[in-house]
Amino acid sequence: HQWLGVLFLLLLLCGLLISRAMISIGMIALACNVVLNTKVKTHWKNFIGDNVLLSLTAIFFIYVFSGINSDDSKFWMEKVQLKLPFLFLPFSFTVFKNFYYRYLQLVLYVFAVFMSSICIYLTTIFHMFT
Repeated sequence: HQWLGVLFLLLLLCGLLISRAMISIGMIALACNVVLNTKVKTHWKNFIGDNVLLSLTAIFFIYVFSGINSDDSKFWMEKVQLKLPFLFLPFSFTVFKNFYYRYLQLVLYVFAVFMSSICIYLTTIFHMFT
């Protein structure tokens, strides 16, 4: 499940540049990777025991509580619905509990190469049409 999680995390990161749909697909796949895992109880215990992941989840609830006294509750509710998938993101990281540092570096290198290639591509397109 760790390698599937890496694949879905890369999909999410690449979606930051390409499309919102890829971000949504990556988040849904990460959440399903944890929930459909046979070790859900272990992942839940790891999540509850990790203060960093709980703090990341608390950031979402701070956003929710900040809009309770909002004048425009419809706008606030739309923003909460857009940020709802981020509530499950810290829980999805429990799959990577025993993930080796060198594999994390590999993920970051792939993301950096992807970002660089997108930048080079966009720069060449910009210079071709100017």
